[in-house]
Amino acid sequence: MNIFATIHKSIFSGEFYEGIPAMPGRKALQFLLVICLSTAIICGFSHLYYALDPEAGLAAETAGSLGGIEITNGVLNPHRTVPYIPDNLRVSRMFELLFCLPRSSALVPDSFVVVDTSAKSSAHLGPNTMFLLTARRLIVNPGSQHSYGKSYTDLLGKLHVIAEKGSIQKVLLHRVGFLALFYCVWTGVSNAVVYLLSIAFLSLAAYIFRLERSRGLADFLKMACFAGSPVYVGTNIVALSGTSISWTWQVLILLSTFVMFRGVRHISQSAHDSDA
Repeated sequence: MNIFATIHKSIFSGEFYEGIPAMPGRKALQFLLVICLSTAIICGFSHLYYALDPEAGLAAETAGSLGGIEITNGVLNPHRTVPYIPDNLRVSRMFELLFCLPRSSALVPDSFVVVDTSAKSSAHLGPNTMFLLTARRLIVNPGSQHSYGKSYTDLLGKLHVIAEKGSIQKVLLHRVGFLALFYCVWTGVSNAVVYLLSIAFLSLAAYIFRLERSRGLADFLKMACFAGSPVYVGTNIVALSGTSISWTWQVLILLSTFVMFRGVRHISQSAHDSDA
């Protein structure tokens, strides 16, 4: 299967869908698996590229929000009065780069990250605190029975880290293999979920509003795997461009809906011509 030719035909050729009902389901599944795998690679390495940008990547944003903090031999020295709460906008940008979350400022509340090396750090937690940096450990979801902590030695080894661009960039480059794997898996899984939801929406919409009552849901599912091509292509283009547009999916699913119903119309017309 030529993936690029198939994508082109699925978007621009309504006649392409006339052969979909007779196509084995495994071919539609194969197409979808190739799309998910290629998206994981393209989006994963695109996000890695922008995260490693020395001027606007993770190093710059982390230095902006946690500037001055130093970790030596697994011990954090904040070099400031604690508790210290980093600027929410810089923290939001940092999480946007790390977890590929567009407009993450709406998801990151105040006091989301707290730096507190005092013995009573837990007493200074706010209700929105998700990450607590203590003297020797990073604690996720502190104060909860589901909290999880990891020592800086486990996370960084024996690296001497200062929260400045050069030092953080060195850490990121040291862990570049792990970051590449993380971004590929993270974007692959998250986009696969989006693709499956898009396919479910397209197939159910076509099935509910179908004119040919004899046609089953399986036919529409196979069609939707190909009609979702605008979502697939748009997702990768956005990742390659490094932009963060929160309403991208709404536009792409609208285009896919048009493609889907055009394909349904061609199938219906082909069946009508055959009967005639």
